[in-house]
Amino acid sequence: QDGHGHGTHIAGIIGALKNQYGVVGTNSNVNLPLHIVRMFNSGASYVWASDVITAVQECVNAGSNVVNMSL
Repeated sequence: QDGHGHGTHIAGIIGALKNQYGVVGTNSNVNLPLHIVRMFNSGASYVWASDVITAVQECVNAGSNVVNMSL
């Protein structure tokens, strides 16, 4: 979980399965593998552009076709 809970919440919205618990995710019919990268510390005050580039590259290297960024 990030310091403010936002990124964790967004990942839950994307990946939530359609079942008898909570909300239904945006892709609820499959087990969606998520690769989550944390860029900000708990203060979430700033991040360098190079950190953003490194995070995107890490996602691509992990096989991601879509990258969601809550900046």
